[in-house]
Amino acid sequence: MLNLPISFCSDVSLGQLSLPQSVIANLKIPLTSYFEINIDKSEVHIGPYIGILIDKKKGNLERKLNILDDYVSSYEKIGGSILAFSLEGVDRKTSMIEGLLYDPQRQTWDKGIFPFPSAVFKTIRWNAGWRSYFQTKVGKRVFNDYGFDKWEMYEWLHAYSNLKQHLPRTAPFGSPDGFELLSQFQDVYIKPVDRSLGKGIKKLSKKGEEIYLFEKRGNHTVTIRFKTLDEVQVFLQKKIKNRKYIIQEALDLQTYQGKLIDFRVIMVRNSSGNWEQQGIISRYGRRNHIVSNISSGGRAESGGATIHRMIHTKADEAIAIEEKMKSIAIEAARCIEKRGIHCGNLGIDMAIDQNKKIWIIEMNNNNPDHTIALDAGDRQLYESTLENLMLYTKSLAGFQEKERN
Repeated sequence: MLNLPISFCSDVSLGQLSLPQSVIANLKIPLTSYFEINIDKSEVHIGPYIGILIDKKKGNLERKLNILDDYVSSYEKIGGSILAFSLEGVDRKTSMIEGLLYDPQRQTWDKGIFPFPSAVFKTIRWNAGWRSYFQTKVGKRVFNDYGFDKWEMYEWLHAYSNLKQHLPRTAPFGSPDGFELLSQFQDVYIKPVDRSLGKGIKKLSKKGEEIYLFEKRGNHTVTIRFKTLDEVQVFLQKKIKNRKYIIQEALDLQTYQGKLIDFRVIMVRNSSGNWEQQGIISRYGRRNHIVSNISSGGRAESGGATIHRMIHTKADEAIAIEEKMKSIAIEAARCIEKRGIHCGNLGIDMAIDQNKKIWIIEMNNNNPDHTIALDAGDRQLYESTLENLMLYTKSLAGFQEKERN
């Protein structure tokens, strides 16, 4: 921030601001960007200036240029300066950042060293130290800064009776409640609390006098047979070691030709800060696999089409199910807010059982992969999701969306 005298001049058109070259150089204002001006009492704000934290390593930035281009496809609505950067590019001593700044006139990303942005769109995992540092620099103007895990999500949502009924029974592995779930249910899932993409998930099934453990290894599912639950406990404790896991009741979910079906509900905040359900994408797992993730060989399509066709519902009933999923997702997002967690980008995984009841499986808040919309052939959904996220970041920087002629 600089203290400068402000004067009105007839040579400058309404809505324009003239600055000395020394000020432009001092503030490193790129002349190729299109800025907006906000006047708040004695302060003039030029912006927006927003950052996309896209990687941990500087060397990976230029490899992600195609992805970065997707974030600025609606630049005419965003405007200002957009900086793509990595954690490695942040100099804590100088509060300067080595990264790539978008040039909207040439549509290129140019390397340089720049000041800290006013708001940050975080797309990677980080530790508590980095979270604390960014809070000192931009405060609440960085979202999805706290990555909650599966068990935290369960505890938080379980406190609300209207959401509790949509949660499968869950308990920490190794706890008395966890062993009770192992004993009570014929089938349970054993999941790492902090991993995504179906990694590390195992399924336990009781069949007669024997117990079978199924786990994914590469593109294959491996089966291990046990005689007692004690044997299972000992085996898992050695395999899991220090990583935290949960045990979750396996639901009798809708399937198609032996393929698991679940749904990704894409939730983002818009420029007004309100939650919007961008869309619902269904995922079909590989035949007889224990997960439905696309990365594990599944496929995706429009959630509405799946609900209508696979669950054999009439059009109005399918629409009602979609609306119910939307309502549950928005309520879940708001409940996370009540915990003091600043989210703006969520991928909520839901499923529908044989009785057409809707269940919340998990909530991805570290960096939900919205390319699932592309997997389903819906580029418009993908682009609108990124646009809303960028416009929300813009609003955090103090500038609301404005259409350009």
